[in-house]
Amino acid sequence: MKFNSGFGCDKNAKKFTAPDEVWDAYCQAHPKDAYLRHGNCPDYEDLEIAIGNGVAVGKNSIGLGSATDDRTLGADENRAPHIEELNYDAENEAFVGLTQDYPPSSGSKSPLVFPKVFVESTQRRAPTKRSRGQFVIRFDRSHFATSRNFNKILRALNTIAPNMMVKPTTAIPAKIRESTRFNHFFKDCIGAIDGTHIPAMVTGRDVSSYRNRHGVQSQNVLAACNFDLQFIYVLSGWEGSAHDSKLLSDTLSRPNGLHVPQGKYFLVDYGFANRRQFLAPLRGVRYHLKDFGGQGRHPTNADELFNLRHAKLRNVIERIFGIFKSRFTIFKMAPPFSFQTQAELVLACAGLHNFFRKECRTDEFPVEDEVENAAPDVENDANNLEYLSQSQLSQRNEANAWRASIANAMWENRSMYGNDGNEDDETEDNV
Repeated sequence: MKFNSGFGCDKNAKKFTAPDEVWDAYCQAHPKDAYLRHGNCPDYEDLEIAIGNGVAVGKNSIGLGSATDDRTLGADENRAPHIEELNYDAENEAFVGLTQDYPPSSGSKSPLVFPKVFVESTQRRAPTKRSRGQFVIRFDRSHFATSRNFNKILRALNTIAPNMMVKPTTAIPAKIRESTRFNHFFKDCIGAIDGTHIPAMVTGRDVSSYRNRHGVQSQNVLAACNFDLQFIYVLSGWEGSAHDSKLLSDTLSRPNGLHVPQGKYFLVDYGFANRRQFLAPLRGVRYHLKDFGGQGRHPTNADELFNLRHAKLRNVIERIFGIFKSRFTIFKMAPPFSFQTQAELVLACAGLHNFFRKECRTDEFPVEDEVENAAPDVENDANNLEYLSQSQLSQRNEANAWRASIANAMWENRSMYGNDGNEDDETEDNV
């Protein structure tokens, strides 16, 4: 609870603090814990010891867009080599990291030598003889040669990845322009934003911060995409316990992070505050597409109609995550690399995805259901509220009024621009 967005703590009083609206939502979802609002927590000190290292701070996060910032790619040239970049020298009983090709030729620099105990203390385990043999069989190369080439390719991909990312456009997307259900109401929308969890391999004292709500180690990846299933911006490397709203704040705070053109906006889910640049669905109203499926389950009021059309458009982010994980199956399990390499790998593959989308549009991949990333139910979403200052609250009220005007306009013109009964949208591409 201490680390939920919107909550703070008073160490002297040993109690949790939060604005009234955050408390109201939390107590409604967790009535048995309502006593914490006005009283102190008897187990506060024990909790601080138990989860003191579980704070998500995004220290390994890196972003990728058409313009990258100074915390992004190619910043690890001086880092210590990891096990997949080292070769074991049996004669000297040490792992070696190379400055040039190995073995060194005459006049070349000597390899960097790392004692075996150093490597084993920083990694879960070194490659076994069996695993090295599997590498030889699969790639017809040694484990070391494969690892070295892997890292060369990863660095090369990360160098060109920014050029593969698309820029936000000011033109009305074809998906919206060509649909009477969307054009008159979402003409300034340029895409969707959401987060997805990718299994991660993490060791050390910070492991707890990488456990998501399912208890699985993961990195939380935030992405913005357009309606042509191309990534605009990707932020990887955040701990799995971090809320999507915290990732969005980080993305917007970076010098060359996500830029939203003037007058344009992205679609987001319940996990984000409703703002003019980020249009969220209405709370307390059915939202999932499956909730509107079946005979007689069409929208019955303006709020439901707005949420249905919002969900149909925002579904593009769920589809791109499904395609991404189906195309790059390495992300279905924790990649066996250092965490920094795991984060960089996501960005490199995001750039590759955009390249394939531009050059190989006829290739089809099955789209998996993004259960982990589905918009949360309202009653379970009280923990994911953003803390808003007074000025932000004023902006949010204006955004809520703007959203209500869109919903009312949809309802008033539903017969003219489509009634959204149980009809499906146009056939969707899977690539």
